[in-house]
Amino acid sequence: MKNLERQRRCFGNSSTCPRCGACESVLHVLRDCSTVRNIWVVVFGRILSVRFYTYNLDIWLPSNLRCSLPTRFSNIPWPILFASTCWQIWKSQNGSIFSRFDTPVDNTASRVITWSRHYSIVSTAAHAQHTVHSATASRWSAPSPPWICLNTDGSSCFRSNYARAGGVIRDSNGAWIAGFDRGIDIADAFTTEL
Repeated sequence: MKNLERQRRCFGNSSTCPRCGACESVLHVLRDCSTVRNIWVVVFGRILSVRFYTYNLDIWLPSNLRCSLPTRFSNIPWPILFASTCWQIWKSQNGSIFSRFDTPVDNTASRVITWSRHYSIVSTAAHAQHTVHSATASRWSAPSPPWICLNTDGSSCFRSNYARAGGVIRDSNGAWIAGFDRGIDIADAFTTEL
């Protein structure tokens, strides 16, 4: 909670930023404080336009999370670098308030770049793996007689975690013997598959 909000809720006497003395809002902590501006310049270089510092929070966050401009780092997309910068600035600010430890600008910027690189590598690998996996078709293979085959599958809705499972039993010729479909209530994808 920033000082402006603390003062509004009667948790504090001052709404000012401890670093620069300006009114400490969320946008001030993430972008407008002079210390924080130095972090943005170190991470992004001089490519930030004047408009970057003029938007309100409701426009600033979504527009930067959708931005496709190149960054100084060819392998780190703008949205990843932007989100990582916001997160590290927020953590640094909370560290200075609750632990009384001020992280130097260069240390915060270094953490931003390291986290962004790692996330870019992982997300690129995950996307490539997902693309390869989704392009691979699997086929049913018949068991040898007199065996029968039971195939099952389950799925879970990402938002509600409502899950269902089903299955089919077929003979060695592929002829349908029986099948089932069942709601499992609330379960994650791993539990549903089991």
